[in-house]
Amino acid sequence: MSTPEAISPLAPTAFPDMAPVAGVRLASAACGVKYAGRTDVLLAELAAGTTVAGVFTKSKT
Repeated sequence: MSTPEAISPLAPTAFPDMAPVAGVRLASAACGVKYAGRTDVLLAELAAGTTVAGVFTKSKT
């Protein structure tokens, strides 16, 4: 298991609540896969026929 790196001074202190999106359900949990005591697993349920795309980065912020 890794130890978390320092948080960037440019990182936001809070995030706004997101409005619900029809056909999408999200959940996260702290499972200890990467860090202890920090959410590190995401589960997404998408309605049938949904089209998705993703972008992955190596950002440290």
